[in-house]
Amino acid sequence: MSEEQLTIRRAIQGDESAMRALWTRHAPHIDMVVRRLVGPDHDTAQDIAQEVWIQIFRALPTYRGDSQFATWAHRIAVNRTLNALRRTR
Repeated sequence: MSEEQLTIRRAIQGDESAMRALWTRHAPHIDMVVRRLVGPDHDTAQDIAQEVWIQIFRALPTYRGDSQFATWAHRIAVNRTLNALRRTR
């Protein structure tokens, strides 16, 4: 089992340091995805990125490991961002 899989398993069990480790490792990519979709509105991008991470951590128990965590989180980021943009526009 890889280090990332162990970290995910610990995060599912509620280990805050594991959640922080996932966030630290993947936040730059998630932030970039959100900023690209939102555009120049920095405040909105930050708000949506925070919502994305809340969704990622809520959905973490459903992560099956069929794809890499980064791919799974990326898809959540895209979907959540597009939904948020639809609500605001």
